[in-house]
Amino acid sequence: MKTYLYDGSFTGFMTLIYWAFKDKLRPAKIFKKDDYPGDLFTEIVEIETDGELADKVIKSAKDKLSARVFRKAYYAFLSELPGIEQAIFDYLYLGFAERVNLKKNWTESSVLEVKKIARKVSRERHRFKGLLRFRELADGILYGPFKPDYNISGLLAPHFAARLAGEQWIIHDLGRKLATIYNGKSWLEISDDFLPELEFSEEESGYQEIWQEFFRSIAIDQRYNPDLQANFIPYKYRDYLLEFDNQDRRQ
Repeated sequence: MKTYLYDGSFTGFMTLIYWAFKDKLRPAKIFKKDDYPGDLFTEIVEIETDGELADKVIKSAKDKLSARVFRKAYYAFLSELPGIEQAIFDYLYLGFAERVNLKKNWTESSVLEVKKIARKVSRERHRFKGLLRFRELADGILYGPFKPDYNISGLLAPHFAARLAGEQWIIHDLGRKLATIYNGKSWLEISDDFLPELEFSEEESGYQEIWQEFFRSIAIDQRYNPDLQANFIPYKYRDYLLEFDNQDRRQ
């Protein structure tokens, strides 16, 4: 048994799967190179990322297992949870090598784990379609900061590219220090180190005050129920929601 190391990207992980399947090996462990703790008693296989090989795996998974099965593997990967790579590998191995029907199987532990985690990622993606708030920068670009649990910026980008097709915008994952930028034609994910200093437009603070006042004005005191409200909009998401005042965000 061998321990496989890859660069942490999804392309790198798909390349890893290509070589492991080609060599007919099931990795003992899978680590991102930067996270590998070291082990004197394990043979190490370092994977060099190859886009063409990764594309072959993706196409094969969609063709032979279905696009839905592949999407669950991809969503699970975006969770970035410890050990998720091993579960995804086992999940795909069952489909490719053992020809298990992954759509209908609910007994294998790896299948259950991938489906469960993919559902959580999908749920957060759906939630932020409605919760992500954009501010206007001085140059007219729309800026949406947030801190999601999972790495979902790339899942949100197509939605906002369609919804805000005539605008330029930035979705900023502050926790991962990643920015997804859209120029009105295409979007690209970059490190936020490449972002220039951000300055809000003069009108932005006024818009925020108007929005908060509107939110307060439609609230009915007799129906105020913070516990119920928290079920729909958890407190952890409120730091970047303009309609909540500072007290609501801190709770």
